[in-house]
Amino acid sequence: IFPEHTVIGVPAREILLDASPGARRGLLTTMLKEEVAKVLRSSPSKIREDRPLTQLGLDSLMTFELLMRLESLFELSVPPTKMKEGTTLADVAMHLLETISGGQVESGGSDRSSSGSAEDKGGDAALTLPDRCLVDLKKSGTREPVFMIHPAGGLVALYDGIAARLPEDRPVVALQSRVFFAEGGEFDEFEAMAAAYADAITLRQPKGDLHLFGFSFGALLAHAITRIMEERGRKVAWLGMVDPLEAVATVSEERSAEVYRWHIDDILVLLGEMFGDEVLLDASIREDLQDLVVDLAGASAKARDARVRRWLKERPKLAEIVDPRAIEFALSVHLHHALLAHSATLDAVKAPVSVWRGTHEWAAAVEGKPLTQGELRETIQDLGHFEFFGPDHLLKLADDVSTALDQSSS
Repeated sequence: IFPEHTVIGVPAREILLDASPGARRGLLTTMLKEEVAKVLRSSPSKIREDRPLTQLGLDSLMTFELLMRLESLFELSVPPTKMKEGTTLADVAMHLLETISGGQVESGGSDRSSSGSAEDKGGDAALTLPDRCLVDLKKSGTREPVFMIHPAGGLVALYDGIAARLPEDRPVVALQSRVFFAEGGEFDEFEAMAAAYADAITLRQPKGDLHLFGFSFGALLAHAITRIMEERGRKVAWLGMVDPLEAVATVSEERSAEVYRWHIDDILVLLGEMFGDEVLLDASIREDLQDLVVDLAGASAKARDARVRRWLKERPKLAEIVDPRAIEFALSVHLHHALLAHSATLDAVKAPVSVWRGTHEWAAAVEGKPLTQGELRETIQDLGHFEFFGPDHLLKLADDVSTALDQSSS
């Protein structure tokens, strides 16, 4: 990682401890600039330690890659909470310096290679969604917040544009997957996951009308959370669902292979945005991924992780682009959520529902499975699954969501 030290093979942590106390801060800052620059595909000279990492260009996926790099480099666990909004490189340096110099180093770092299944970890009954999984995308405002539920993959950065476009008096809280923040892994059952999310939302907003929103897998989760809230006696004043893919949740066994092929394209979009289309959209990679996803269907979380790990090991070219563990994590979590979607329930809720649908093969509503007993507003656009959040369409979606929220309050 640092050419001047590779010959003698001294770990970065030892290099810091061997330096004089007065020199450690500057040395650590240099190391961090190197790692941030690698993640941003930029030059260390362009990295300023006094600017928030988000302003430097780090999104949620890049932040996770940086965490992986730091854990490997310094052989310690870096809590994701240390990368919250407004965190600067100087803040990260101070935390690492205090941890390393103070003798609080955790051996071996944390294991984030797993898809995060709760398998062999006590089961879903013991799992909750910690409060730190609830991210305030917009804090200002006196009205009830909108809770935005993560899509497959567990991250919520794609909701930033919508949150920024909503009126100033409307707070926005996004729910991220627990695999980034808590021990015990991800939920194994869709219903248990939805119930835990409902609990977390109740703790954040114990009274008043609820407003829920989700994209893709997040739309299915938001629908299930709405049903649970209504069963508990809470009123959901509005539910927004973008391309909910309920057809995936109800697909027959005979057509499951078609779903897996579609998921491959879904995953390639996610990974292509993160690591570069020139590598991941190669035809041979696409064919290999199809075989991989078919193999993973129905396998345990542990078996899925092992299969993904082996697949990556056989493709060393990817390691030249980014830490393979980051790809492994993104693949495993995304696939875990995609498989959970097959067990989503679609019992009609009472809340008014706004649905935005694309025109791809899995976008249509399921016949005989209405989403709501109440008012349904449906918008169909000639878009692919991820295109709703592309630069050409995001502003319209954000304005539509704002209008729908206002109508629900009138």
